[in-house]
Amino acid sequence: SLGFHFAAERKYDTGSNTFSIITTSPTPPAITFGSQALASIPAFTLVNNVPAALPAERLSSFVLAPTLLTDGGFGHLTVENYEGSILVPSGVPLTTLPHGSISLTGANVRVQSQATAPGGNLSFTAYAFSPAYAALFPLENVSGALAPVPDGTRGSFILSPGASLSTRGLITDDRIGSAGAFTQPIMLNGGNVEITSYSATLAAGSSIDVSSGVNVGLRGAVTFGNAGKITIHTGRDPGMATVVGGQLALGSVLSGYAGTGMTGGTLDLQTSRIQIGGSTDTSSVLLLPADFFSRGGFTNYVLGAFGAPGFVGGPVDYEPAITVTRGTTIRATAKTLALTPATRAFQGLQFGPALREEGLRSPVNISFLASGSDDPFTTDILETRGDIVTGQGSSLRTDAGGKISFKGETVTMQGSVIAPDGSVTISGAGSFPVAPDLVNSVTTALPTVVIGAGSLLSTAGTTVLTPDAYGRRQGKIYPGGTISVSGNIVASAGAVLDVSGTSGTFDVHPSTLGNAGAVKVPLNSGLTAPLWNLRTVPLSSDSNGGTIDLQGSRMLFTDATLIGRAGGGTATGGMLSIFSGRYALDNTQTSADTNLIVTQDGLTIPATNANPQVGTAMLGSTGTVLTGMGYFAANRFLDGGFDSLDLGAKYVGASPVSFGGNLEFQGPVSIAARGKLRVAAGGAIRANSAVALTAKYIALGQIFTAPLHPANPLPSLFKISPARTTDVHTFA
Repeated sequence: SLGFHFAAERKYDTGSNTFSIITTSPTPPAITFGSQALASIPAFTLVNNVPAALPAERLSSFVLAPTLLTDGGFGHLTVENYEGSILVPSGVPLTTLPHGSISLTGANVRVQSQATAPGGNLSFTAYAFSPAYAALFPLENVSGALAPVPDGTRGSFILSPGASLSTRGLITDDRIGSAGAFTQPIMLNGGNVEITSYSATLAAGSSIDVSSGVNVGLRGAVTFGNAGKITIHTGRDPGMATVVGGQLALGSVLSGYAGTGMTGGTLDLQTSRIQIGGSTDTSSVLLLPADFFSRGGFTNYVLGAFGAPGFVGGPVDYEPAITVTRGTTIRATAKTLALTPATRAFQGLQFGPALREEGLRSPVNISFLASGSDDPFTTDILETRGDIVTGQGSSLRTDAGGKISFKGETVTMQGSVIAPDGSVTISGAGSFPVAPDLVNSVTTALPTVVIGAGSLLSTAGTTVLTPDAYGRRQGKIYPGGTISVSGNIVASAGAVLDVSGTSGTFDVHPSTLGNAGAVKVPLNSGLTAPLWNLRTVPLSSDSNGGTIDLQGSRMLFTDATLIGRAGGGTATGGMLSIFSGRYALDNTQTSADTNLIVTQDGLTIPATNANPQVGTAMLGSTGTVLTGMGYFAANRFLDGGFDSLDLGAKYVGASPVSFGGNLEFQGPVSIAARGKLRVAAGGAIRANSAVALTAKYIALGQIFTAPLHPANPLPSLFKISPARTTDVHTFA
């Protein structure tokens, strides 16, 4: 007997070795793990033909024994108490067998002890509103229904001081003479910890660990696994996406270490607002220090936030979802697990984090996501907007090969982002986010991505030398990476986007050059001459430039300095791709409309726009609003050292697709490319003066499109408007 005296569903799955408890009573009990005895139940009696009430203690609380996961033999435990609380009290640890799992779901969940599932999964969910309520909403109040407001009594997950959650792999010592040799399974990969709640408090003194395991083999060889993933999602009710505003207090020590050559952990955080660097007095802001991205051994970070209204009562301004404060310097690195050398000869094993040299450690990847939030039942207010802002003088850098991305409804870049031979991706919304009732009041394209003067985006190549006991210059030379920007783009003069290659010199053995003569080791090697295998000659090496891809949704203004030079004479320059869509107020346009204007030189952003900002229309020299489309000066390509240029091809993934991309050359334009030159993938080119295009390979227009039968409808891509006379040259 489990002693259930409330309406409940009990599930046993012998095939998967799973034990589940799901409460369904209108007044579920508070569930606690422990060994204390439950109140006894009196004999069944009837009072006036009605069963006598059960003891209040049995209705208000229920105790689960932690031995279910040990003596009970269950490897997976699921407890769902949607209307009640769940507590793992201090001194009552929960431990599964390797690859086991524990899932606790309730109105509130609190862990005061240790929960451990080596290489397995730990999951905790706390609902501000039960799924049953969410399923009925807004059926009970269809007219004027608004997202409900949490009352603060539920939706909370708490990890208390001294408590821990761990899915790290096992440390196994199978050396000869080890007392525990071959007694434990080898569990190298770390598992996953997932916390999903409206609000969460991870107290100082607590810890979450998804690090890899370690196996020391028979002869002392050390093998590591990959680390797991920590997911902490707050700020939004798990059952009702429109209920936002919860907080995250992050005091826990988070660990996701792996060994050299293996993949470090992934840390996925989500809350209302995130600020990196500086200080704040706002409790709803998750404040992270500048060294946050060099802690815990993680190699992948995902930081998501929703944002907040600037003030209560009909917001017209918003607090950014994610902010990198002015002057903050972030150097993202990942430490790896290392075996303490002194322990190799002893029974005990000790492993600790160590920061290896760049080139011997995995690069860190960082993704910033700002989604915003809108209650579908309010049409006159946009509850929050997903803005990302990096302040002036801020700097974010990762190792060679790292990836950094910013995806928000709006993105404002004022600092530096550096990822040598990696990728920097900036994505804003395709149209500026406004409340549904205000959509028709927007009559022009508004910026959603602003790259300010003084900002730097760089994936330029670099040379990384690795340690060498003999002082030789050995390592790797990296080419330029990729910079991708999409949305309604404004890139100001003074901003720099750099994907150049580089050059470096290495010390190599003469035999690797192919002209060293006989490979036979001289007889006097190491006697009257230096060791043959340590002989070196200097070798210079150059790396190629990378790719800059600017994809405007409804507008593109770029006066930024674009650089894609080759690292030297033996390398090639980079690739520059420019595309923009066009804003159409009546949403009708033809496949021949111009969406990119190309001039030879000059600024595309008139001086009337002294300080471009997201949401602010671009004005011409006379103060009139400029037409939303792309504007580009060819000299940005010529001065940047690129080899190849693509004007007017919209890319999906790595492949261009043949629509849009119609060009208008204004004034005389001359473009000479050392590599490839692609122009007007949409098929229409206009010019009011002489145009000279020179390259080793030139592609004009779009690929041939087979005629359609008159009875077949046009693809949804094409929209027809009344015919008009234009000077259009179509190339196919």
